[in-house]
Amino acid sequence: MTYCVLYDIACILKKHLQKNDTNLLDQIVLGLPAFHSYAHVPACQAVLGTRRVPKIGLSDGEQCERLWSYLRCFSAITKEMTKSHRCDVLTSALIHYGKKSSGKLYYSLPKKLEKAETVATACEEALARLLTNAGMSGNVDYIQTWIQEEKDKFTTTVKDAAAIEESKYVKYVRSLLANRELRQKLMIEDNWQDEKSLVANVELLRRSEKELAKIEKECGIRKRWTWSMDSAKEIVIEIVLEERMRLIETLRTLAHERLFLLKMKRLYANGQKLAKTLATSISKKNHNITAVLTPFNRKVQYLSKEVKELRGIEISIESARDPTSAIYSNISQVHDEIPGEVKQEAIDLFCRLSRAVEERDLVKADMANSVLFFRNAIEKVQCTLADFAGASVYERGATSLLKQDCLRLRGVLLQLTKSFSAVGFEDTSVDAGMTNIDDWAVDDLDEYIEDEEGGKDPEEDIEIDSQVDDFDDEVLDLFDY
Repeated sequence: MTYCVLYDIACILKKHLQKNDTNLLDQIVLGLPAFHSYAHVPACQAVLGTRRVPKIGLSDGEQCERLWSYLRCFSAITKEMTKSHRCDVLTSALIHYGKKSSGKLYYSLPKKLEKAETVATACEEALARLLTNAGMSGNVDYIQTWIQEEKDKFTTTVKDAAAIEESKYVKYVRSLLANRELRQKLMIEDNWQDEKSLVANVELLRRSEKELAKIEKECGIRKRWTWSMDSAKEIVIEIVLEERMRLIETLRTLAHERLFLLKMKRLYANGQKLAKTLATSISKKNHNITAVLTPFNRKVQYLSKEVKELRGIEISIESARDPTSAIYSNISQVHDEIPGEVKQEAIDLFCRLSRAVEERDLVKADMANSVLFFRNAIEKVQCTLADFAGASVYERGATSLLKQDCLRLRGVLLQLTKSFSAVGFEDTSVDAGMTNIDDWAVDDLDEYIEDEEGGKDPEEDIEIDSQVDDFDDEVLDLFDY
């Protein structure tokens, strides 16, 4: 069995489990609750969001928050109590909450099923319309590819160049480039305004010169290479183009994260706190793009003075911020003609459709389990009734109370089956819970069910703080026991 765990910092928990206990991750599915997911970076939302995690349906993961909201009203009356009294009050409150929730199953479960059907139909129609307009009518196979691409954009890490096997001449040119960059850095006064910074850079340059001398001795290079030499020029072009490709992969991730944040910001007015938070995150992404891009462009401008083949390969900030820019065309995989916004909308609709279908199956399973629970409860009461002969006053009283409880359970069960059958759910196993009941209760049970259905508005019982019907008291009053 696989368990779904929605946790506020599921991303950190996942890394912790991967590091310490990999077996547990095989048994659970981690996700972020909807209320807390917006506090996470786009990479977490794309992988662990409630609409991206399978097997959880349309759940938002905020069930505990609803329970805290219900218990909040007890804080004022319990703060002066002793520990034992406080536990008693909160226990009674939780028992009442459980009865209240189970008493609404006849209404809440059909409502959830209706919502799941509505969401599934709406998403299916919207997705078909979107794919038709994009020229991919009825073809949803590519959406799975897009989903995987999106995850890769946020989770793929770029390999360090030092980890790639290189020839000794390529290593020499890389060291030579690093040496030239250090010299350029020392020529700019802003980089050594304080003495410590100047001393540190001079020490780095000294080590770089020592490393270059060592490599030149190993390679048999008698005179230091210049960029005008054909052998050096060819390697420099190869290194710069390779660095450009790695840079584009990094920029693509930042650009998609920026686009994701821009899309989220459109949902809120500019004055809202969440909109301001998103605007700050967007500004940080813009700064990160600039910080990554500026050193590369500076290097290209410096090298292009001697290596003409490198002219024009600089990357502008505007093109780097746009995920649909031509610079990303070489690393896109399939259907590049589909705009990025269309892909994103298709992914959202497809994920929501998948969760709605899961929700429908989960609700039907809950309906079956609810019916089975009350049927088993009736059978237990019947078994207990069979043990009483009714000879003593105690046994007659116990028999009377058990019959009342059995009548209440039958009323709830019939109410559930009638409500569930109205939405197309049928379970013939319910009949087993209707047998072996004394004939004295049948007519009164029908009258009880009619009173329940005729005098009770389901809309008044949906709010968590509304007054719930107490079946025990109603049955006692109805039959005057």
